[in-house]
Amino acid sequence: MMSPVSVPVVTALSTVLCLVASAVPLGQQKTFGHAIKNGNLPPNTDVTTFEHRCTVPPCVITHVNVPSIYPKGGDAWNWTQGHVFFFVDGEKQPSISLTLLELAGEGHWNLAGTNAQSGDHMPDGSPWGTSLMGRTAKSGGVYSTLRVPFGKSIRTAIRAPASATQDSVFWFVIRGLEAHVVRLGDLELPAAARLRLHRLSPTKLEKLQLVDLASSPKGTSGALVRVQLDARSGSFGFLEACMRFFPDGAGEDEPIFLSSGAEDYFLGASYFDEGMFKTSQAGLTYFNRSSYTLAAYKTHIEDPVLWRDGMRLRFRNCEDTEGCGDVNHCPNKFCSAAASESSARSTEELPRAGAQHLKRERGSDAGDLAEYSALVFSYEWPRETSNFDDRRAMQVSALRNLGNLVSKAKLNEALEDAATDRILEGEEGVLSLLLAFSQDLSEEAAKRLARQLARRIQQTERLTQI
Repeated sequence: MMSPVSVPVVTALSTVLCLVASAVPLGQQKTFGHAIKNGNLPPNTDVTTFEHRCTVPPCVITHVNVPSIYPKGGDAWNWTQGHVFFFVDGEKQPSISLTLLELAGEGHWNLAGTNAQSGDHMPDGSPWGTSLMGRTAKSGGVYSTLRVPFGKSIRTAIRAPASATQDSVFWFVIRGLEAHVVRLGDLELPAAARLRLHRLSPTKLEKLQLVDLASSPKGTSGALVRVQLDARSGSFGFLEACMRFFPDGAGEDEPIFLSSGAEDYFLGASYFDEGMFKTSQAGLTYFNRSSYTLAAYKTHIEDPVLWRDGMRLRFRNCEDTEGCGDVNHCPNKFCSAAASESSARSTEELPRAGAQHLKRERGSDAGDLAEYSALVFSYEWPRETSNFDDRRAMQVSALRNLGNLVSKAKLNEALEDAATDRILEGEEGVLSLLLAFSQDLSEEAAKRLARQLARRIQQTERLTQI
């Protein structure tokens, strides 16, 4: 006889089966979008370019393209300083506000092209582009495929450069998908994930001064997406700085070092001795050796940097290198956890490669002061959502393995019902057993799993009766 299944368990089973089914098949996705040609753009005015209400969540913007903003009436051609805005899920103020250059991943040093400029003569080396972003014309041609997720609604708007005194003309293209989850590389993000911007306004730093480029509060989980840095100084000494990441409440002596120098973080070397480059992983979009000025980006789509309970992303001007590494020192060796805990730094015993030992001779202290501005893109969601999704994923995988086992006729109905109850109740032993085996069970593995599952359930039933 089949064992009775309680109403709460039946309800929970229905919920989990719906969640399994919510991995929406390709046929459920639906494209939406719009384009505007020769749009009128009055000065000092936000013009709505698109609105959409999500009918089958999650929904996501997949493509934004702004061919250009043309001035009229003798206004300066400063399209680079035009803005686009994203109002997510009914926001009164946009959580995402970007200049057209920032949308393309470029630094604010870059200017609009002129008729005398093209190709290699452009200050950013454009035209250029990757799968994520680019700038394909001296008049604009900026685009982004960075996903902007939403659950209820999206509204986008555009604004002319602040220098505009007359109406401008603009072009705009946007597309997206309904019933489509956001993926970061090979990671599927929770439906609650939203794109966030962390902006550091131009900030001057003394030598060895630290600054947070981005931070997320405790209770927030997330992933870095893209880091853009604009920097200038009196020398390239600031490029000695190592990028530090403090996830999940890590202390000052517990940073994860994301680089062995600034240009290293942006996948360059030796103070960018080959000049500008742009790849899907990183790029240098502005580089002036004579004024020690640059703009660079690093993506973290194929190189995930994650946190579960808040974070800080910290950079500095120049560097001090010593020992195992901490908030004030970039490491010059690897230390095991035990060695790091017992290590007591001594300036007499350890070599120092601080600000006075750079990759090149500086010749003066003109580079001691550096100016940074930064834009950090991240996906973020409440930590509770992350924990729920982890538990849900475990239950879904366990139920699939259980279904596979039943299909091979290795379980009777009573054992199947009992195992289902324990999966939905989160019983660790049954979950561990079912998750330890792949879904592609061999005949022998299926027999072993069924036997161990029966043993575990019998043990828990005996314990319950005591």
